[in-house]
Amino acid sequence: MPELPEVEASRQLVHRQAVGQIATEVQCEQDDIVFSEKCHQELENHLRGKTILNTGRKGKYMWMILEEPPHPIFHFGMTGGFFSPDEPSIELENSPIKGENPWPPKYTKFYIRLSNGAQLAMVNK
Repeated sequence: MPELPEVEASRQLVHRQAVGQIATEVQCEQDDIVFSEKCHQELENHLRGKTILNTGRKGKYMWMILEEPPHPIFHFGMTGGFFSPDEPSIELENSPIKGENPWPPKYTKFYIRLSNGAQLAMVNK
């Protein structure tokens, strides 16, 4: 289970990679626990082409602040976290990507490619 420092590390990763960037590709899996309010296709359509202005976090919830609402909110659940192929990640004993190398990782619920070429995946078993 990710603790608050791991959730904050994920928020910082997203902040470093995504703030000021445009979402050029977005893929979401339907998961009512991970996503709040929007279905996966609505979220994909809404995010694509939008600039990410900031990130926030409270507890195990993290969000992206876009140029216009609604802003996506993610819940980290029991094993959630954001990962990037460009930066090393914290791997807990129960990490959903422990020892894996494929990209995007297994159990990816949310994938985004950004205008700077960065890629992020929100993974949750």
